[in-house]
Amino acid sequence: MLNYSRKKIIVYLGLALTLGNLVLLAYQGIYNRFWADDWCYNADILHKGLIGAIQGYYTTTTYSTNRFSLTLFSGLMVPLGIPGVQLLPLGVILLWMGGLYWDVRWLGLFFKFTIDRLTSLLAAVLALNVTLWLAPNQFQILLFRSAVLPYTAPLIGLTWLAGIILRQAINEGPTWPGLVEAGLLAFLVGGFSEIACALLLAGLGLALFLTLIKVIFQSRQSYDHSPWLNSASNRVVVILSLALIGALAAMMALLLSPMNVLRDLASYGPPATLTAVPLMALKYSYYYIRAFLSLNRWAVLALGASGLVLGIATSGYQISLRRLLSSLVGMGLVIYLLVAAVHVPTAYIENARLGEERAMIVPAFVMVVGMLAGSWIVGIAVRNWRPGWVEKPRIWMVGLMLFLALAPIAFVASKYSAALAPIPFFQERALAWDERDATIRQAKAAGQMVVDVHAIDSYAGVMELYPQPNWINTCAASYYGVHQIRATLPWNP
Repeated sequence: MLNYSRKKIIVYLGLALTLGNLVLLAYQGIYNRFWADDWCYNADILHKGLIGAIQGYYTTTTYSTNRFSLTLFSGLMVPLGIPGVQLLPLGVILLWMGGLYWDVRWLGLFFKFTIDRLTSLLAAVLALNVTLWLAPNQFQILLFRSAVLPYTAPLIGLTWLAGIILRQAINEGPTWPGLVEAGLLAFLVGGFSEIACALLLAGLGLALFLTLIKVIFQSRQSYDHSPWLNSASNRVVVILSLALIGALAAMMALLLSPMNVLRDLASYGPPATLTAVPLMALKYSYYYIRAFLSLNRWAVLALGASGLVLGIATSGYQISLRRLLSSLVGMGLVIYLLVAAVHVPTAYIENARLGEERAMIVPAFVMVVGMLAGSWIVGIAVRNWRPGWVEKPRIWMVGLMLFLALAPIAFVASKYSAALAPIPFFQERALAWDERDATIRQAKAAGQMVVDVHAIDSYAGVMELYPQPNWINTCAASYYGVHQIRATLPWNP
């Protein structure tokens, strides 16, 4: 349908525009600084050290929470100082893109279809771009460290965990390092937040359930007496089981932390009853999916177009109409259940309220991956049902395919202005932050322990220092080693 030269041009064009967009998002990190919760983790690590801060998971004097992976990775980043948060968006983009690319390559080997490396990279970059631009609060999930770690970092971990599981399925025998990696990674991913752990448990549980059904069906149809682990499905059962154990251990650690009592007293009212939670989560899932599809029509169309083109560019995989329909129905059900699982913690803890904006990156990623995979399968089916369209294409069909191929690229290109727009504002805030930092350090050097500084406005729901005593002020004062910091002076950007 698209000859090699046309396809190569489209792939290079797509990579240039989509990677350029990610470069702009990473560039915003130059103006990133510490905000809100960051001060508290910084103070904990500075005064108690990494081990002491992690122990604060049980007893705290500042801000350690039950989310042990959040505390751990915050502690690992604190010694990097300001450069650590400046490089945070770049690190997120590279790690996430690498994980998605790895998944596409392993999926090709697992399902025995052929797709070249550049097209695999384009698929990964497109999925990442759309996910980031559909996030309700992009600042928090890409630049604010204390929101990136509990909500964005576990999604990155999930992509790498999926690759480990696929690699184990393809290997001819058990690789014990891979099994250990899966269990440990699942434990760390689950420890970032309750929402991440709920998604992890639901995803692993569903995958294990479906794989066990396949194993049982295969055992009834086969008389093969070769070693049990020679079967890919059986190997997947082993690694999924170990990953599920790691996820369950993470959930138990989250639930049993004494810090939950303090968090409950400080933040929330009475939780919902356990019997009401499943129905609430299913209801929230319906509301979320309906809103997602209605508010992001162009992105949904772009995802569908990109999936179709990628599927038609994929060879070596046969699919019947019956299998296509069952795959799409099954995929839709899995997406619905995973989105519902994401809403379980907020349904229980916050009782009849949808989750915070920054947390919605988690179901958004589920939707993006699900829709891209579904349209990809449709594209594969179209290629196999009408091979003549590929081998001897008509002019109108070539034009249609070029239009479909350019649709997702055009969507990403349309976001360039949005990536550039906040940079002047970020520059002003960074300059004000640096001046405030210098003021505090100079006051401390002069022996002044109560410091008045210029206020900086809150942005994207990330709270700032206040004129009156506040938990953020307390954490910032602890970090700088002064008694009190008050944001009483005006800021006029």
